[in-house]
Amino acid sequence: MPATATKSATPADWQQHLDFLLPRAKSLRVDQIAEAVGVDERTVTRAFEGPATDSSGRIVRPWLLGFSVNAADGQRYTRRIPRDAAILWIAACANYEPIDFLERIGEVLGNRSVPELVLIQGRVAALIRQKQS
Repeated sequence: MPATATKSATPADWQQHLDFLLPRAKSLRVDQIAEAVGVDERTVTRAFEGPATDSSGRIVRPWLLGFSVNAADGQRYTRRIPRDAAILWIAACANYEPIDFLERIGEVLGNRSVPELVLIQGRVAALIRQKQS
């Protein structure tokens, strides 16, 4: 069954999987989310404005939750999105689950030569030591 049919990953799974994408701030600007995901700011702004549905009522654009503040005496509104809300929105838009990503890495590694795998193993070990310290 394709990963898009059911989303079984928890928010914590997505948090861990997507942690590297977003700045470590509690709330983010539209441009920061757009840059992290590789879309234009208008795409993120439209998601912020509410969900979109198709003719059958199926959600085709998930809602990005956040808040809007008046930044210049009614002339301009600034949108701020909690980091966790951004991660949940990205997860809702994803066409895979975090485990799918890891399985694909395993498939790619299965096609590497033994010398390449030894090199990768050393680099992975170094990364693990770095993250544990």
